[in-house]
Amino acid sequence: MRYIIRLAGLVSLLLLTTSSIAAQDAEPISVIGSGIVNRLVEVLAEAGEHDTLSFKRVGSATGIDEFCNGEIDIATAVRPMSSAEKAICSANQVKHSEFLVGYHIVAVIAHPDAPIQCLSHGRLESVLKPSASNIAGDWSDFDPEAAALPLTLVIPQDDRIDYLILDSLIAGDGLRADVSIYEESESAVTEVGATPGALGFVAWSPDLPSHSAIALLDIDAEDNGACFSPSVENVEAGAYKAALPMRLIVNRALLSQNATLAEFFRLIEDETNASAIASAGVTPPSGTSYDLNAQVLLDENAAGDFSADFQVPANLSGRLHIVGAASAFDALDRVAGLLTQDNAAFEIDLKLMGRAKGMESLCAGEADIAVLDADLTDAESSACADGDIRATTTKIGAQATVLLGNVADDYTRCLTTQQVNTVWRAESAETVTSWSMVDPSFPDIGMTLFGLSLLDQASDILLQTAAPPIPPIRRDTEKDYNPLYRAAAAGNV
Repeated sequence: MRYIIRLAGLVSLLLLTTSSIAAQDAEPISVIGSGIVNRLVEVLAEAGEHDTLSFKRVGSATGIDEFCNGEIDIATAVRPMSSAEKAICSANQVKHSEFLVGYHIVAVIAHPDAPIQCLSHGRLESVLKPSASNIAGDWSDFDPEAAALPLTLVIPQDDRIDYLILDSLIAGDGLRADVSIYEESESAVTEVGATPGALGFVAWSPDLPSHSAIALLDIDAEDNGACFSPSVENVEAGAYKAALPMRLIVNRALLSQNATLAEFFRLIEDETNASAIASAGVTPPSGTSYDLNAQVLLDENAAGDFSADFQVPANLSGRLHIVGAASAFDALDRVAGLLTQDNAAFEIDLKLMGRAKGMESLCAGEADIAVLDADLTDAESSACADGDIRATTTKIGAQATVLLGNVADDYTRCLTTQQVNTVWRAESAETVTSWSMVDPSFPDIGMTLFGLSLLDQASDILLQTAAPPIPPIRRDTEKDYNPLYRAAAAGNV
């Protein structure tokens, strides 16, 4: 099937051009956007003996913005186009297609004496965050029995792509400073292999696993015990997060007019040119992605298909049964509407009747997905295992309830969860009516509360730290279901 697609892509390119490259002078190609991707395009152009490309390095966002004016052939980016950017292109009648051309992938390596084989995201953040600087470290955080093994961190200098990828995974500005810094990955591999207790972060390459002096570690990106090794397949599946995609966005109208541009995209679409991508220190896409590139090149209506990490199949069909916590209904209902409106043969059945009933359905094999508002418990996992169902978790987001107080009331600026529960739980109605009843250190001032609807999911989030089951919210409050009104009222009282 892949060869059929490849042949169709070649035929389409021949149709795109009015004459062969040999019959005319090479035409100029304008490229704008990410300097990181531009360097890869330069390598590909050299491999294909294309010398008419001109480059402008302005970053992904500015590059896409200028591209949408309709006069530039190619925009380069390290992320998908946003919906706002696509809307600008559409408003300017600039039809475009996105192509995935490779990845920068970061691998975690360690000295062979490392007591772990998989590094969780939580541990990764704890050792690399800026606030961890100048704290003497050892491996005891990973294994209590490894306290005698010093931890030596080896990271790239801050102008390398590897550093930027790591920084994107860690909260805070930059990474910790008390580390060994390298300029080239080869020197980092040598240092880690020669230093007991060393932990390093280097650019992935196919020959990395063959180094006997180091251990290649997996990453648990979701902190759920699911560990994945660095590979293009795991990156494209969304399982391995330490990676940066490389994307090209082409103007379809200019592609049909510029024979040199069409010839260049035949080079991009041809998997036999993957070696040129690898020579630039970039991991080529998978065969599946090459096939998708061929489909996008063949069909101009496929413009934007690569604007997400996952491509929804054109022939999507079937039925998906989702159960669980009702707090996720609004978000899932919107997603379900978007998926089903374009896929008539696909149905999503939302029955969000609570976590307990949802897990019962999942473990009985009656549901496909259970939405949870807290971590999967050992008891729930065991119940599914008893039904021969292996449950795995994926974080899809978080919801928050925000408390607003009057700016003059400094005593309410930082409330403990116990104080929040005391203020808002139903048992406090008509009894806890002044702030001194919440905490003796607070002034003896009457409280005015602007409350939530009894069924508002934000009330469960607000009181989730109370002893289970989550109690109802108190009703002796000023009630208005407009959040903007409640915010303004708190500022005025």
